[in-house]
Amino acid sequence: MTRLASSPDGLWEVVGRCNRLAKVCGLRIDLDHVERTLCDRGFVVAAADGGDRLVIGIADGARPVAVHTLLGIATEVTGVPAALIDVVVLPDLPRLDNGKVDYSSLVQASLGFDTFGAGAPHCSTSGDGVSPADVTALFATVLARPDAQPTHSFVDPGGDSLSYVEASLRLERLLGELPPGWHARSAAALADSAGEPKWGRAVETNVVLRALAIFTIVASHANLFVLMGGAHVLLAVVGFNLGRFQLGDQPRGQRVRGMLRGVARVVVPSVLVIGTIASVTTEITRKQALLVTSFTEWSWSEPRWSYWFIEALALSTLLLAALLAIPAVDRASRRWPFALPVALTIALTPGRFDLFGIPGDHVHRLNGMFWLVTLGWAISQARTARQRLVVSALTLWLAPGFFIVGGPLRPAYLVVGLLALIWLPQVRLPSLAASLIGVLAASSLWIYLLHWRVYPAFEVSSPVLATVLSLAVGVAAAEGVRRVGNRLQDRLGNR
Repeated sequence: MTRLASSPDGLWEVVGRCNRLAKVCGLRIDLDHVERTLCDRGFVVAAADGGDRLVIGIADGARPVAVHTLLGIATEVTGVPAALIDVVVLPDLPRLDNGKVDYSSLVQASLGFDTFGAGAPHCSTSGDGVSPADVTALFATVLARPDAQPTHSFVDPGGDSLSYVEASLRLERLLGELPPGWHARSAAALADSAGEPKWGRAVETNVVLRALAIFTIVASHANLFVLMGGAHVLLAVVGFNLGRFQLGDQPRGQRVRGMLRGVARVVVPSVLVIGTIASVTTEITRKQALLVTSFTEWSWSEPRWSYWFIEALALSTLLLAALLAIPAVDRASRRWPFALPVALTIALTPGRFDLFGIPGDHVHRLNGMFWLVTLGWAISQARTARQRLVVSALTLWLAPGFFIVGGPLRPAYLVVGLLALIWLPQVRLPSLAASLIGVLAASSLWIYLLHWRVYPAFEVSSPVLATVLSLAVGVAAAEGVRRVGNRLQDRLGNR
């Protein structure tokens, strides 16, 4: 049976056959649409229903095939994760005697050839049959690094805290529950660790804290309730993720470059967004757009100090990069991976207690809160119970009494968040809650940047609406930026 579509001029056009539909993990896929889209991008392909996966055959012709670019386009068009797409590279597409594509042979070819993509044979999270090539292809797609190898971990091709959440969510769909410290395991080791599905999903505590912090920040600003301290918890999470991703066993130059790349991924969009706001309002100036408010204004005032967290994140990362660029400091961080950040945290206590009397609000300036970043770094290196007790003692010494205003809940929030980061590696949650937390955590930067322009219109009349809209706008912006980035990568890859 043929499928028709009407055009604006009233004509009807044959666009495909009704049986050219596939259903992969509950998603209905228009196979003809997939083929047309990929052909428009310069690929000679055929798309077939592999039952529980999407099979795409591609003719290599006389030029190399950009398989990972094709995977990225197919994932964007269909919504199917790369883990469930098999890409089969053939000298030519199999055809019937009448010249039409032989889709049945294409599906059979996917079973007999080495396929790219993740190709998990089941739609569940059991991870049965997952190969190192599957995990490698997932890393290549998420990190836009087609040179990823089975011996690489998530960190090796340049994984960082911004891509970490997306990678973990995709890996969970492919492998099931992820093992502790998965980011440092090779793709081959992760494939071997695939386990049986369990109730709900285990979400890493740092991801939960990111989502909880951005929610409480927005809800407090929108007058839904008042629970301050989330941004300071996020600073500790920043140090925690720096310790895990950028401060591993890489050479000194690679460490520093990784930290600079990570801070650039925060600073560039922040400067563009804040600069745009500064161009249309007098409330925000070029000082905020250049992230130099803490150097140019001593007294706290809103909304000019609204973006203090972005400044603190950028400055703390740059300062740590400068320190670790010094060969002696770099060597010390390798010889004493836990003791060095602990020593730095203790050395920063005069700033924490404002003993120097530097003008301004020290809880929002780097001199007063840099200890949170170094403490987060120390927490990431705490491997034994004794080391966890050390960072717990630092938390209980430094966090209480840190805030001047905000009542007892504000320091309690900080203490509980830090102790959870120390002692609770994962939290098991219902699948729906885990998915929502993943979305909020992955979109936290854009939520923070944009919520200032959303909630003021509704905070008096409907705090609930103000909160929901602020979160939704940030999530939509993050998704839009991701899609634009994927398209740019696709175009560059095709060229």
